[in-house]
Amino acid sequence: MLAPDAPAFSITSSIDIEPALTAALSTATETDQLEIIVSFDEAVTTADAFTDAVQLTGAGVIGFKHLPMVAALATPAHVVAIQVLPGVRSVYLNTSQELLNKEGGESINADDVHALGITGKGVGIAILDTGIDGTHPDLDFPSKTVQNVKAGVNTKD
Repeated sequence: MLAPDAPAFSITSSIDIEPALTAALSTATETDQLEIIVSFDEAVTTADAFTDAVQLTGAGVIGFKHLPMVAALATPAHVVAIQVLPGVRSVYLNTSQELLNKEGGESINADDVHALGITGKGVGIAILDTGIDGTHPDLDFPSKTVQNVKAGVNTKD
């Protein structure tokens, strides 16, 4: 926690900032490491240039090959520096999501396969595709959709 007379870190920007990130910044110390997801506008910058720019702030960064975003491990000061980089569209706190697939498992008879001893143990990749066209105007981001990405990258160890 910051000393009573120290200012809390805050973001002042017109980009999309998740409320959970704003809350985390309000109680963060200078050395706290926050896992964030930063999306960028590909019309403004390239993936390589954006990844390099985030890294130059001092944050740890992981770029995605096919997504216009990066994951970063950043102090509050890094977050403040990142949010003003050219092309930034949004900054989110990386949070765990609970994936529910009961109906999907039933529809493909997964229980029958499990009964045969096939469990998927040792499998490193799973893809859940809703088939929803996220670019459809009825699903306008961010007013009607939530941005979330599930990636198997451990940024803590």
